[in-house]
Amino acid sequence: MRGGSHLVGPEITNFVVRNNDETYKQYLCITYPNEWKSQWLISL
Repeated sequence: MRGGSHLVGPEITNFVVRNNDETYKQYLCITYPNEWKSQWLISL
């Protein structure tokens, strides 16, 4: 049985971007399902 669960965790999107100087940056975007905001975490 699938109902309206309020215990849904944040959605984490992980992607890597290659810069022009051949370095890589990893970006994490955490989107909270019940809030109108997303938090960006940048790991160098």
